[in-house]
Amino acid sequence: VLAIVLVVLWLTLQWGILPNLHLWRGAVEQHASRALGLPVTIGALRARSTGFIPDIELSDVVVHDPSHREALRLTRVAGRASLRSLFTLRPHFTQLLIESPTLDIRRDARGRLHVAGLALDSGKDHKKAGGGEGADWLFEQAEVMVRGAAVRWTDEQRAAPPLLLEQVLGYG
Repeated sequence: VLAIVLVVLWLTLQWGILPNLHLWRGAVEQHASRALGLPVTIGALRARSTGFIPDIELSDVVVHDPSHREALRLTRVAGRASLRSLFTLRPHFTQLLIESPTLDIRRDARGRLHVAGLALDSGKDHKKAGGGEGADWLFEQAEVMVRGAAVRWTDEQRAAPPLLLEQVLGYG
């Protein structure tokens, strides 16, 4: 009975869900926006099956800060889904590749730091302000690789021109 249930679930995934994954883009944007506490847009959402476990790819993902400025741009995010996703009903990946992200780090005129649109307030519980969930989820993944990243530092307190660091690599 368990084998039949697993086959039915796999067939539903392969022929029902994965070919129509692009239709879920709006729901994924809303979920990500709620989790981060910031507006998130996704240019495209695709999946391909290379066996039992599908590969998921998002392109042109943008996180906006509260002033609707672009705070984080992910050109391409590709991941191999984990079986853990089936049991937790939450996306988990055995491998996650983030290509060409652009991260905005900003110090505002009052001296507060903002990373990817999230204010870093040492005196407040960051999870209650939104933003802790996204970082927690990222660090739960088995393997994360970042290629070709750019970090833009803007210092509004000093009114200095933005500093751009390019081709930053990361692996964890």
